[in-house]
Amino acid sequence: MKRGFYDVTGEILEEALRSPNVAPTRIMARTSATYPMLKPIVAAGLLEFQKVSKRRNRLRMTEKGRLFLQHYKVLKQLFPCPL
Repeated sequence: MKRGFYDVTGEILEEALRSPNVAPTRIMARTSATYPMLKPIVAAGLLEFQKVSKRRNRLRMTEKGRLFLQHYKVLKQLFPCPL
């Protein structure tokens, strides 16, 4: 079953919340997402890059991202996806 944009966004946000000190590459690998999928999420203000050192970045969830994740979880409960 193909995942939609909102499903991918929800999974990335859940992973960013679960492990906040993990590199963006690890989050992409754990969610089977690609960097082009990440660009609109950052552009929408749900995530932001936080500079840790000269060459290292981390993804930090914004307040808007937390609100999106809350609504996403409610929608998943209201409309469970049949397997």
